Amino acid sequence: MPLLFLALSLTLDLLQYFIGAAGWNTFYGVKFKAWKKIGFDATFGSDIETSDFISVPITTLFYLKIISTGVAYYFILSYLWTVL
Repeated sequence: MPLLFLALSLTLDLLQYFIGAAGWNTFYGVKFKAWKKIGFDATFGSDIETSDFISVPITTLFYLKIISTGVAYYFILSYLWTVL
């Protein structure tokens, strides 16, 4: 059972990095194209706002990963408690 939760933690970790990288790379690409289109105006970056569409999935996966790792450690420690 702990191995299942540890594998889930690693899967969630991979998804967190992949979704984060893809989301922020897309966001940066869109903003850079808009900045290039207006001629690299220095004041363009002062009003850039990010969407929760990028950060919420990353944060959710982070907390799910922490919970899954905690459950795995609970099973490992409870087993060790009974053995020792």
